[in-house]
Amino acid sequence: MIFLFLYMKINNPHDKLFKAILQDQTLAIDYFNHFLPAQVVRQIDFDTLNLSNSTYIDENLKDTFADMVFVCDLKKGDEPVEIALLLEHKSYIDRNVPFQILYYMTSAWMQAISNKQRPKMIIPILFYHGQEPWGYATIGDYFKGLDPTLAP
Repeated sequence: MIFLFLYMKINNPHDKLFKAILQDQTLAIDYFNHFLPAQVVRQIDFDTLNLSNSTYIDENLKDTFADMVFVCDLKKGDEPVEIALLLEHKSYIDRNVPFQILYYMTSAWMQAISNKQRPKMIIPILFYHGQEPWGYATIGDYFKGLDPTLAP
């Protein structure tokens, strides 16, 4: 089973439009087929894709962020596998977004743990539609110059 988390600001009209579009199952499948890495798309059984009414946002983010959760199965596997794809939507360059996405991920994991559930794997995706080119940095990029033995 695969869970796709879509977190986005709901104050911005672009975010509302994006969320409204992805609520249509056919458009959501088209979006995922087009923008997810091919190796991920090949493993997802999109015939089983359904929009869930579950929520995985913690109380600190409820006023600013909403989420959409899609549930589907993998095409093959010996046991059910759950994967969450988190999509963060940005219309401007935000150099701190890796920490924001990490916060979403750890919040989802902590919620699962507190509900005595197994944490799901999360694959974050950044949807950016701003005017300027953005050289995205990972969290590791914030700690350059450290001794290489500290990187792991």
